[in-house]
Amino acid sequence: MTKLLRDRICKNALKTQLRLLAAIFLSSVRLPSDIDAYFRKLTKRIVQHLQM
Repeated sequence: MTKLLRDRICKNALKTQLRLLAAIFLSSVRLPSDIDAYFRKLTKRIVQHLQM
């Protein structure tokens, strides 16, 4: 039960984080090289988040 609750909390936190990052991303237009680095960092962060 606790694990299920924790998973749900993590999913909600991840969704919120993704919405926030999408908003930041859309509000700031950057160079393509910057965007690549940004997505690499974002992917790494999501993978780390899911492995917790």
